[in-house]
Amino acid sequence: MGCHTWFYKKSNLSVKDAQLKAINLLSYYNKSANFLLKENRYNDFTKEQLENWIKSNNRLLKWINNDWITTGCYRILSDGIYLKSKDTYYVDAEAHDLFRIGGYPNDKLFSLEETLLFIENNKENIGKIDDFCYQLLSEFWQENPDGMINFG
Repeated sequence: MGCHTWFYKKSNLSVKDAQLKAINLLSYYNKSANFLLKENRYNDFTKEQLENWIKSNNRLLKWINNDWITTGCYRILSDGIYLKSKDTYYVDAEAHDLFRIGGYPNDKLFSLEETLLFIENNKENIGKIDDFCYQLLSEFWQENPDGMINFG
């Protein structure tokens, strides 16, 4: 079967907007945890776990508000991938598994040319790829020239 193939498009979310989203997300988590504590409804958590979660979130909120955490906010959002080497935040492009490969390669592909070369160099580990798959790959790269494909 092989590992998944994930397709991402470049996000235009600025660092400041990522900080605001992270602040909102952490605040929501704290509100939820405080509600569970108040109602003595710990679900799958212990009281101590919820209290520690709130402390950890409050620490992160302080660091974000002091600008000690900037691009790290992209990781807090967990709705994409931040690549420091490219200083780019990628989000799901709503396509995946156009092809699958055995193993879990660490490769990241940034163009149609790289993708075709990767497929050619790994054809013994990739299942059958038909013309429709190549058409979809071409369309993905035309629509997302700043996109990325990775595996996992």
